[in-house]
Amino acid sequence: MQRAEALADKSGNREQSMADKNAKNDPEAIAKKRKQDEILCRVLAESVVTQLIRSGCETGQLISFTSEIMRNVIDRGFAQPDLHVEQPHHPQPKIVQVPFECTSEGGRTVIRGARVSLRPLMPDDRPLLETWARDKDIQHSLSRSLVSDLMAELTQPDTHTRESFIIHDARDHPIGLTSLFNLSASPACGEMAKLLGSPDARGKGYAKESEVLMLGYAFDRLKLNRVFIRTAGFNLQNIKLNEKLGLRFEGILRECRMLDEELVDIVVMSILSREFEAIYRLAPL
Repeated sequence: MQRAEALADKSGNREQSMADKNAKNDPEAIAKKRKQDEILCRVLAESVVTQLIRSGCETGQLISFTSEIMRNVIDRGFAQPDLHVEQPHHPQPKIVQVPFECTSEGGRTVIRGARVSLRPLMPDDRPLLETWARDKDIQHSLSRSLVSDLMAELTQPDTHTRESFIIHDARDHPIGLTSLFNLSASPACGEMAKLLGSPDARGKGYAKESEVLMLGYAFDRLKLNRVFIRTAGFNLQNIKLNEKLGLRFEGILRECRMLDEELVDIVVMSILSREFEAIYRLAPL
């Protein structure tokens, strides 16, 4: 009797182990677990933020708290996967078709997408840049450095290590700018930045499309291998956007920039050519 019970327990354990193994390799189970983890993280985050607000924390303090969490994760290091443990199979991401056209007009590069187009920065754009520089949101962000750098570029163009474009909407109205700079042939990499100078253009997906077009240009035409972006640690909206577009978090440059007379952390994110090609497919207009 005891022998039969022992065999039954052993068989049951083996079946449970097999079920757990199958669950680890089941795409639906993986997606369900990931969704559960996202919900748990969201609930925990909302609970913590609610408690902090009740304790009297203001927005700036909440942002500093978030930066401290990110910094703590970096200081502790990321756990490496156990190579002896079977890793779950992750389904391949769906390829995103990106309407893309890159032409030369009058010897200058023009890039067109579904809703926006990018044309080279010109000396006549100085009044436009001066108007955007007075925007209060730009004045209190890293974008003000981008504007001042591009205004200096109008005086002394740098065609070897920088390519800058004005973003136009479907009505051909200038709404922002984007730039690839610190371009290097070896290694083939560059830094990218963008801003929407027109307040009416924000929150409509123009920043997302212009960033993907610029990445497509960097990898498909300039043949870069790596593009990275630096953003202020408190700019969670931009960090989240970059993450959604496929950029990976590289690290934090602690208190390395002065902004509004305060030292701020800088978050560095990047994407490689092969990572871009695994997510996006440039399609002719």
